[in-house]
Amino acid sequence: MIDSPAIFGWWRPTLLLPLGLQHRIGSTALRHVILHELAHVKEHDVFVNWLGAATQMLHWFNPAVWLAMRCMRRDMEHACDARVLRHLSANERTDYGNMLIHLSDANAAEPVATYGLGIADRHSDLKERLIMISCLRPTPNGATLLACVALAGFASAALTQPSIAPRPQALSQTASSPAVPPTDSKPRMPDANQAPNSPPQSRAEGVPLQKLVEQVAANIHRRVVVDSRASSSVILYGQKLDQVDYSDFLTILRINGLTAVDINDYVNVVPITEARWLPLPLMAPGKELPPDQFADMSLVLKNACAPSLVSFLRPRFAPYAYVAVDANSNVIMAIDTYANLKRVRAEINELDARTRPGIPCGAAAK
Repeated sequence: MIDSPAIFGWWRPTLLLPLGLQHRIGSTALRHVILHELAHVKEHDVFVNWLGAATQMLHWFNPAVWLAMRCMRRDMEHACDARVLRHLSANERTDYGNMLIHLSDANAAEPVATYGLGIADRHSDLKERLIMISCLRPTPNGATLLACVALAGFASAALTQPSIAPRPQALSQTASSPAVPPTDSKPRMPDANQAPNSPPQSRAEGVPLQKLVEQVAANIHRRVVVDSRASSSVILYGQKLDQVDYSDFLTILRINGLTAVDINDYVNVVPITEARWLPLPLMAPGKELPPDQFADMSLVLKNACAPSLVSFLRPRFAPYAYVAVDANSNVIMAIDTYANLKRVRAEINELDARTRPGIPCGAAAK
């Protein structure tokens, strides 16, 4: 069973989808998934990946080859994201980013095998892909044509430089004495705007967390406090600060390793690994929460034995989530985002309904 959409085969490519994916992510996100995988097919990425895997097998002892393979697969995903985004509107880009987040959470710990290409192989690359989605801007056809003409002209000028014969005086001086640097040569002065030994300046990524918090507090009319262990800056993926609601705020925090919890009339921003220790809202019938809101679930099984489902359930949760079983009361307890808990609860209820009643859970647990 696969946990993430993947394309297999090069001569006759086949798209494999996890069971029930359309019901979990919706038809719009499923369209984005298919567009991404078709981009892999159009670029022949599976064949290129096979060649890389063959090289990796021959040079298995060389760590540079392993690193190059990982960078190649990452670049493939970025290229496919860029190809899909050229066919989407500005509003659909946010939906595309949300689709990547949900698939990354549901993805297994191990990446897709080397003979296939998945859409969310590595959770660690998600942040970089979301940055690319937020910064990508469509390039006008006229600008593209002008850039191609300029590049062709530069290449022609560089490749057709005439050869200049050296002067006779220079030839005689070269033959009689070794080359000596001129006495009036001076070392190049560094750029005044760049500090010594500093790398080239790059585009600033993200916004200060405090700026985001102040704007969100004004948007939702709530008091927001930040834990001292939270990071100082966050990455957005296409939203404007004055349009960020509480649901968007939770999503932005989660992709940056943070979350928000209501405590004593305050919205507290804390590291996502600390959420399980805080008073979280309980999942209850008829009570809806934002998709990325952390919640606490307690589910009593009627037919199936809770201890026997532990190995099945654990891959369904993100690494920062929590899941436990009480064998005496046959209860499954979990802490995760509301969207994931809702998905897992539906799977558990389906398994519980299919289980034959009367199984002695105490004997099974022993």
